[in-house]
Formats: sequence, C-alpha cells, structure tokens
Amino acid sequence: MRKAVAAAELGLDAYRQGEEQAYGTWAQIHIGLAHAHLIAQQLDAALAALTPVLEEPAERRLAPVVTRVLEIGSLLAQSRYRGDPLARSLREQIDNYRSAGQPAERRDT
Repeated sequence: MRKAVAAAELGLDAYRQGEEQAYGTWAQIHIGLAHAHLIAQQLDAALAALTPVLEEPAERRLAPVVTRVLEIGSLLAQSRYRGDPLARSLREQIDNYRSAGQPAERRDT
C-alpha cells in the first residue's frame, strides 16, 4: 500500500503544480489517497486525506465524487473497522456529506 499512497501523493503534487484547477480531479486524488490509507489501516491519514473533500460545499458535490466518497463509507463498514471510534466518526462525516446536498450535475471539471 505504500506504493498506492506514494502514487496518490505524487498525483496531488502534480495537480498543485498544474495550471488548470479541476475540482473533480482534485477530489478524486484525495479520495484515492484516503482509500489507500484505509487499506493500510491508517485511519488518521485517511481522515486527513478525505476531510478537504468532505468540507466542500454542496454545489461541488459532483455525482462521481459522491459515489467515490460513499465507497469509502462502505469500506469503513467492514468488520475490521467496527468498534473503531475514528472509523465511526469518519462514517458519520460521510453520512453528513451525503445528506447535506444533492450531487451537482456533471460538468467539465
């Protein structure tokens, strides 16, 4: 999983250095990084990677981004995370993210 984390971090670095700022791409990189951290059972790092996406306003909740965030929620529902307070907190944040607004129509991002 270290390679997956390193690749996602490299993607974020490349994104920051690019000229165009596409929210969807930025969000997908953060979600991928969170996913890699979850697989490595690094919940603190997964939370740190996903928090910027969860804090975005409802108008930036593109359907593909919401779908991927919900996939993270599904991972957190697995038995290995049951009983973990940080996993529970992150699942609650994902539930709040989902219920706070409908996904925006897909547009060039």
